[in-house]
Amino acid sequence: MFDKEKQAVLEERASMHESEYVTFSGLDDALVGTAGDNGVWRTVYSQDGIISILMERDGMSREDAFEYFSYNIEGLHCGDNSPLILEDI
Repeated sequence: MFDKEKQAVLEERASMHESEYVTFSGLDDALVGTAGDNGVWRTVYSQDGIISILMERDGMSREDAFEYFSYNIEGLHCGDNSPLILEDI
C-alpha cells in the first residue's frame, strides 16, 4: 500500500478530476505523479524506478528485471486509466 502522503494526494486528485487511478501493487516507490489527457487521468511510474525495485526486491539482474518489466508491466492494459510509464533520461 502507498505511504499515507501519496495515498492522500491520489485520493485528492481523483476527487478533483472525477477519475479513478489504477496503481501497480508493490511499485509505490516508482510512482512519480499523475497526468491527464482529454479528461482521462492516470498514474505515472518511472521505468528506471520499476526496474530498480524488481532488482532490489526480487533479486533480479538488470536484464531479467527489464524482461519482466517489458512482458508483465509495460504491456499491461487496464482500460483507459492504465498507468503511464515514464522513460527516464
